[in-house]
Amino acid sequence: MLGKHFSLTSLAVVLVLMVAGVAAAAESFVIRDGDRVVIYGDSISAGMDYQYWPRYFEAYLRTRYPAWTTQVWNRSRGGDTAHNLERFKRDCLSLKPDVILFNMGMNDGGSTPVIAPGLRRYAESLKTVAALAREVNPQVRLVLISPLLYEARASGAMPFYPYVLRSYAREERDIARRLGLRYLDLNRAYGEAMGLADGLYPNTLAFSADGVHPATMGGHLFIAGLVLRGLGAGGDLAVVSLDAANLKPAATGARVEKVELREGVLSFERTLDALPFPVVAGTRGLVYRDRAVASVIEVADDLNRDELRVTGLPAKAYALRIDDRPIAELSTEELAEGVNLSRFFHTPDQDQAVAVSEAVGRRQLLEGQVWRLSLNPEAEEASKAALAERMKQAQATLAQVSRPTPHRFTLTPLDHEVDRYQRYEQMLEVSSPPTLTVSESGEVRQELNVTVRNLSGLERRVELLWSGPGATPQASVEQLAGGERREFSFALTLDTDQPAPRLLLKHQPVDLSFPSVVQEYVPVRLPRLEVPYVDAPLQADGYPGEGQQGAVVDLGACMDPLVL
Repeated sequence: MLGKHFSLTSLAVVLVLMVAGVAAAAESFVIRDGDRVVIYGDSISAGMDYQYWPRYFEAYLRTRYPAWTTQVWNRSRGGDTAHNLERFKRDCLSLKPDVILFNMGMNDGGSTPVIAPGLRRYAESLKTVAALAREVNPQVRLVLISPLLYEARASGAMPFYPYVLRSYAREERDIARRLGLRYLDLNRAYGEAMGLADGLYPNTLAFSADGVHPATMGGHLFIAGLVLRGLGAGGDLAVVSLDAANLKPAATGARVEKVELREGVLSFERTLDALPFPVVAGTRGLVYRDRAVASVIEVADDLNRDELRVTGLPAKAYALRIDDRPIAELSTEELAEGVNLSRFFHTPDQDQAVAVSEAVGRRQLLEGQVWRLSLNPEAEEASKAALAERMKQAQATLAQVSRPTPHRFTLTPLDHEVDRYQRYEQMLEVSSPPTLTVSESGEVRQELNVTVRNLSGLERRVELLWSGPGATPQASVEQLAGGERREFSFALTLDTDQPAPRLLLKHQPVDLSFPSVVQEYVPVRLPRLEVPYVDAPLQADGYPGEGQQGAVVDLGACMDPLVL
């Protein structure tokens, strides 16, 4: 923490260490300036349209290293296998790559529980791939990436296949170790990330509909994040430190100019050296789940850390705006400790990074068309020339949008304190009568009132969805202002043998600044309980005598809901 008496000499030492750390992080990254990189895989990497992990992978290169001349080709084809060696030579090795990201295995398993024959062929194919690549370039950096984990929970069609692919991943790991290759266990990492995601955001992050192909919403960001970290990507994006007392900034990864303090408002202009890794909210009308995924795999801290530290501020809290856009209300304490701006998805720099990601996707889509056209012997030269011109324009657009631009930061004092921990409030408080009223015949015919309070300070879009029959209306969609409390009424009609339905509450800030959350409420349905009582003395054996019909006790009326 930088206190009031933190010296400039100490600050200089800290900044030197930071620069060294950033340089070390860049050196540990497998990809380098000028590299020719080929992503070679099956439909997992080929994706659909340009919504796939290679888009995110190249977007990281273009945002983090905008001056690099590194080229990326995606030579993935749906349904392919590792033993299609002729295609590997034609579509990959012909490009004379410096780096090959080799991601096969999903189809090599054959969708069968019989493992040994296919695994033997897969292992021999990987060895041949490595030998062929080294013949073309002895210094090639071949990275073996294991197949994904098959999501049996999504499909259920092949419950045996997760074990099959895990066997392939283990064998691939051993081959990489023996051949001295870098290996990324995507199978294990993907599974571990899914487990955490399911715990944090249940019922919102199903990555695959068929068990094989990741959904466009989130699944491919998982793969890209895991691949990037496995290749050594990461490190601080930028660190800006500013003492409001003397208005002297210190920065790494950015340029800070035009620092001013007028009537208590601190302002400055900042230009990043590189843009943050883009976290996309949606494309072409599709709402992505990338912000939930970014939270799970810690994109903001592991790939994107963009720290702002400001000391010497007299007020207790400040409103941060960038280009007059409200970003956050921050306490003076957390500003002095350092705020990671990448945790806020709605900054102008993040918007520009998303534009880079879109431009990368369009360029990759065109490049794929160029590739497929080159394989068609009947393709007309005019078509090739037109596509080449479109590629040239796409490259120019990508280069232009990748250049960071200056933005004006302002910190305006607030007349109230800010609870830094309030930012974590993203849940709804849900309350209702603890039990359903059951008639003597065991039926339920009643109106159920559910009270919902938005604990967050952000306006939220809330979906109330009943799972199971008996509730009217079955669904309701509402907007709740920050802190708003509202009551929702539902008519419940349940027969004797019907269980109580579950109420799912799916909600998210309307500005998509935080991942969606699902909460569940299950009304309790207790049977009427007949309690016999005894008016006869105990018999000699200790058992009571004949009892009479007793009272009917409503447990919901006489027991605390927490006990229930």
